[in-house]
Amino acid sequence: MQNCDYVAQRDALIPRAVAYANKAAGANPASSAGRDAWNRTYHSKMNDLARKLDPRELHKNSCGVRSGRNQ
Repeated sequence: MQNCDYVAQRDALIPRAVAYANKAAGANPASSAGRDAWNRTYHSKMNDLARKLDPRELHKNSCGVRSGRNQ
């Protein structure tokens, strides 16, 4: 299940995580290792930022999205 408010809050964190990864690993890494480092940095920052959100919001279904595997 997803909650539209939680998803919107998490989506709002993306620019901050991208900026952080760009600064730490370079905006356009050319090598596979560089892209892997950027990806790890980005996801780590997203996880750090998202921890501050209310996890209870994730389990509400307020945007009319059907929950389950066959959506």
